[in-house]
Amino acid sequence: MGVDDPVGLNPDAQSVVPLNLMLTDWLPDGKRYWLDLIFAQAAYASAPHKVGQNVRYISLRTFIQKDVKLADKIIPWVGVGLELSQTSYTIRHTKTSDGFLLEKFGDRSRLNLGLVFNLTADWELKNNWFIGMKIEQVFNPENNLNTRGGFAYLLYHL
Repeated sequence: MGVDDPVGLNPDAQSVVPLNLMLTDWLPDGKRYWLDLIFAQAAYASAPHKVGQNVRYISLRTFIQKDVKLADKIIPWVGVGLELSQTSYTIRHTKTSDGFLLEKFGDRSRLNLGLVFNLTADWELKNNWFIGMKIEQVFNPENNLNTRGGFAYLLYHL
């Protein structure tokens, strides 16, 4: 997760999303819909020219995927969709090189709309259980924030 802060620069931070809620179901013609609810947090360290802050991100992603059948047990999917997210930036500040508070900045929040592209692959286990992997890129043209990630998941098909 990267931060495009108007006050100063920040390096990209990596955050782990330990739990992601998702809903998917198969549609006719080798398609399926997918909904994701994602929550992530990251803390950025401050420096004289870098803004330290806590970032909280919540996102709802929805997309349609098309299967690309290559084998019986492995099902690759290609998807495109939209993301609506809210990002909050709190405890924003800079520090001197000695570690003392240099400047405090107000909290800010941003509502984002992005375009999602992803690739997934499902491996059928047995009794309607699937395990899978997803790689994803979100483009947000409004404020030049792009997010990418990789996910592992477990599915049960009712």
